Amino acid sequence: MYAPTSLRSALLLLAAGTATGCASGPQVAEGEPTRLVLAQGDNQLTLTLVNTSAAAKVRSSATRDGALYEAKTSDPGRKFMDDAELQAVVDSFGDAGLLANATPNPVPGAIDVVMLECSGQRYCWSRRLRGMQASERAFHQARNLFNAAYNSVTAWHGTSAERGDLRSEDQKARDARDEAMRRRSRVPEFPR
Repeated sequence: MYAPTSLRSALLLLAAGTATGCASGPQVAEGEPTRLVLAQGDNQLTLTLVNTSAAAKVRSSATRDGALYEAKTSDPGRKFMDDAELQAVVDSFGDAGLLANATPNPVPGAIDVVMLECSGQRYCWSRRLRGMQASERAFHQARNLFNAAYNSVTAWHGTSAERGDLRSEDQKARDARDEAMRRRSRVPEFPR
């Protein structure tokens, strides 16, 4: 799986630097779903990070080609992250002081929400106003941390049942190229 090493290293170092703070904050429990969600109301976009050990509990369909790949999913914005890496992200929320500024539910009328569900608790950071408002600084910090973590993880799923895997698509393209080359060799040359 490809992911920028510098981001993961930075998050892990940030989490390791405050080991005493980690024990008191939310903990990613093996096998129990921990979700980090960005929901944008304007375009109905929902992006979700889930810990890998809880993948079987949150999937709606069977998987193939390994634990992280979903051939057909009802949630194309969902990605799975290793438990330890997701714990580092959760710890970075605590280190930034965001957990203390969170609400248990989205604010009424929110247009965007970042939500963390971990250890049976919910932490929400909402945005009701457009632009970068000082009163919503916690939301923007939470969204930036979410985006950094989400963009460091590869999505291992297809978008429909009809879509083949990459190897078969590659083979189809090679076969089409070979057929075009055969046809080209059969075309007689015309004198100039």
